[in-house]
Amino acid sequence: MVSQPEIVAHHFTEAGLVESAIEYWLKAGAKAYSLYANEDAVRFFERSLTLLKKLPETRDNLERAVDIRFQLRNALLPLGATDRIMRSLDELDPILARLGDKQRSAQYAAFRCNHYFLIGQQRRAIEFGETGVRLARECGDRVVLGQSLFRLAQSYHALGEYRRAISLLEQGLEFNANELRHDRHNLSIIPSVLNRTWLAIALVECGDFSAGMRHARRALEIAEGAEHQLSNCWAGFQSATYSLTRARSRERSVPWNAVST
Repeated sequence: MVSQPEIVAHHFTEAGLVESAIEYWLKAGAKAYSLYANEDAVRFFERSLTLLKKLPETRDNLERAVDIRFQLRNALLPLGATDRIMRSLDELDPILARLGDKQRSAQYAAFRCNHYFLIGQQRRAIEFGETGVRLARECGDRVVLGQSLFRLAQSYHALGEYRRAISLLEQGLEFNANELRHDRHNLSIIPSVLNRTWLAIALVECGDFSAGMRHARRALEIAEGAEHQLSNCWAGFQSATYSLTRARSRERSVPWNAVST
């Protein structure tokens, strides 16, 4: 294992050894991302994409162009770089049209759904989320299906359609893993922890405090058992927010959905 793959990547780049350089820029990007050094990860993934453009547009290279942009998107997300994410996703449209790859198109749709959710365009997000669910079912990709159901639920929640969000989140529990993956599906927080915390919030919006607390506690158990600090912090924060808002709701004797959060 090379401790500083970016140095090796630089030497390969200077030597004109494109394939080897791409390999090590990707290793450098993956390592930086795993350490939450997202700005470095973005820089390394972008270097690999620049070099990839020098190679023939074979199917294998087009697939790599898609996968690297997925990794780039994951690194850009914690930086709040929504404009750069949009540009990166826009670049995928012609590539995916050429490939006709349902699995990658499903992942793309899930990422598009998340992007529009983040910028507040929920109806547009729902269009992509539904496409992601359909394509994931067609190609049998359970991971992307779980992602798509979760992302679709987020947008319905944002629109105040809590029952619809709950239904989607409950479906997603079947497909969302209790551990992190280390591939292009990579998420910063354990999928089932994300799913259960959002499910807890949606249930409480509908006044179902007991079910909400069960999912919040289970999310915290999963995060603690996996010894993943970011997931643990997320689940703990959401559980604390849940408890505080429930207490305020009781004090004021008003419905949960009338309480500011």
